[in-house]
Amino acid sequence: MVRKCLSCKVEISGHFNRKRCAPCVKALLRKPKGSMSKEQIREAKRLAGTMPRALVAAALDVSLSNLKRSCPGINFIYFHKYKRDPSLVKKVCAYYEKHGKAKTKERFKNEDIKVRSIVERYKIFEPRQRVWRDDELMELTRMAGLISFKDQAKYFNRPNANAGSVKSAWVKKFKNSQANINGMAHWRAINFVKPSAPFLQTPFGSGSGNAKRILLWVDMEKHLKPDCPDFLVQAVKVMADFQRKLFGVKHPRAKILKMIKERSDL
Repeated sequence: MVRKCLSCKVEISGHFNRKRCAPCVKALLRKPKGSMSKEQIREAKRLAGTMPRALVAAALDVSLSNLKRSCPGINFIYFHKYKRDPSLVKKVCAYYEKHGKAKTKERFKNEDIKVRSIVERYKIFEPRQRVWRDDELMELTRMAGLISFKDQAKYFNRPNANAGSVKSAWVKKFKNSQANINGMAHWRAINFVKPSAPFLQTPFGSGSGNAKRILLWVDMEKHLKPDCPDFLVQAVKVMADFQRKLFGVKHPRAKILKMIKERSDL
């Protein structure tokens, strides 16, 4: 007995219970079909322009997902709950502009209002934050691991932004940690450098004393032990060259120390 695909009518073989060919099965997985009857689909078409699709689904006693799958070519009216109440939208957006999302949710939590649905759709407010500029990202890199997040936030003075905004920039913009951008931590570097290596105190790291000290790459390059492996010497040189380009001078140590003095409370 010849069996044909229920969707495209081509001949199919294999398991006796198979109803569709492989391409149609794949298409259905990506875009499932609904189970509404022909009569229900005709009624849905008739009601489409008279009421929102959620009410059409309720009138036909079917789920909204079933309605959307069964009637892919019908243009339904969407039920924009807050579009019908512009005064509420303005009220929520005005409060959000001054106080932010967390406080706005707290303010309207007893009124069954979805704050996110309003502020992300209508956006009737001035942006609470601006995009990081290229020159700011360069300064962010120069201060990495040397200036505290709090002092960096003070330096940039971005609207409605504190130390958390600097941490967020490293996660979102750099997708990396700022810890080793400008130097190597004491507990690592001490094994490869001479006792004369000039470590710097930083605001980062847990504990006290050496736990918060790093060695600038340009200093580490000068104080490496003679017996260091070639790959380490080459790696440190690459990072030192990066640091020289980052600060734009051949000997950046003085410039780095000046930056630390001016921009932090160390």
